[in-house]
Amino acid sequence: MQVRTIRYVLAAVMAMTLGLATAQDRPFEGEAITFASMNDPFAFVIEDMLPMFTDETGIEVRMDIIPYVGLRERTLADLVTATGTFDVITMDIVWMGEWAEAGFIVQLDELIERDDIDLDAFLPGALDGLAYWNDDVFGMPIGAYHFLMHYRADLLEEAGLDVPTTFDELLAAAEVLSRPDEGFYGIAAPMVRGAPVVHYSLAYLSGSGGGVLDADGNVAIDDDLAKDVYEYYRRFLDVGPPGMLGYDWFAVSEDFQQDRVAFLGAWTVVSPGFEDPTESLVDGSVGYTTLPLSDEGASGQVPFGGWSLVMNNASRNQDAAWEFIKWLVRPDTQRTYAQMLGTPVLFETLEDPELQAQFPWYETVLEVEREGRVDAQFRPRIPEWPAMEEVLGLLLNQAMTGEQATDAALEQSGQQLREILGQ
Repeated sequence: MQVRTIRYVLAAVMAMTLGLATAQDRPFEGEAITFASMNDPFAFVIEDMLPMFTDETGIEVRMDIIPYVGLRERTLADLVTATGTFDVITMDIVWMGEWAEAGFIVQLDELIERDDIDLDAFLPGALDGLAYWNDDVFGMPIGAYHFLMHYRADLLEEAGLDVPTTFDELLAAAEVLSRPDEGFYGIAAPMVRGAPVVHYSLAYLSGSGGGVLDADGNVAIDDDLAKDVYEYYRRFLDVGPPGMLGYDWFAVSEDFQQDRVAFLGAWTVVSPGFEDPTESLVDGSVGYTTLPLSDEGASGQVPFGGWSLVMNNASRNQDAAWEFIKWLVRPDTQRTYAQMLGTPVLFETLEDPELQAQFPWYETVLEVEREGRVDAQFRPRIPEWPAMEEVLGLLLNQAMTGEQATDAALEQSGQQLREILGQ
């Protein structure tokens, strides 16, 4: 049975049960909201859960699932014109500064206090990146993505290799495990121009303690650490599948899931697919750890990304929209969301022993969240980020293709980013 079918059946059963229990109290009967979402896996989980919400509240949710570029274009047009087409939107972590500063989205602090939402129940990394802007809350986390190294534990064991902790060890292990004549390779990483090469390569930089900006907000994409990490990233091509220069984030995940690569740095939103025996060829064989370090003395972090639930300031259905947002982050809803392969945002959900047995990376996520090692700012959430990403998307791809030397591409990136930021 396919994952989508399993989720649909589970949602239908729960919706019928919930509907019987709550049919007497549907305070928003007949109301409807529109919901624009990124087409990441979590969106299809929410879509399958919508009958549960409608049965409980009476609110119909008209959901529009849109690819990344189209989502930004359509929602931004709606926000700028204050048309109010969409009531609730999934907002990428890097749009927070832009949208909050422009007054596009509703500040939620009063609603959170009124309805006694316990923010301490949320993963702090998720709150840092997906809820707050300048100490005020503008979104509620829904897609909590921790960037981890996924590896074939079975193949490492067979080869007598330890789990790599540095880039040198990772490349050495990838070379040992690579079997090009059999269509199997060491590692996959996105190299295509645009957001994929930016997001994934910056994640590896964050994993070694670096960033596009330093702790004081100064451009650091051209410092020595960045040059080291990007040279390692370019060397993934030596042990990766042919055509990787054109790979986006979907291609790399499919290669790992279909038993074509040994290592994959990726967001945990794709991890459930690797453990699904109906779709994956590597279920039960995957290990999860933090990213490699540039050297043993580096201070590693876990890059964080994902999606917030935000409310359009021009929405004419804000009460119903807030009810929907609250429902999605409620503990009982979050447990169902996790069971249906969503990306939970509450400590309670990730600490559930049954869920931990089903999703083994939960323990790694809890460990780094408790240790405060989550880097929710590795892609700066400032209003200038879209322009910065455009620069990096071109120049980092040129470094990978060899159109420019890595150092030269990073130095040019640094110069242009400083111009954007007025440094």
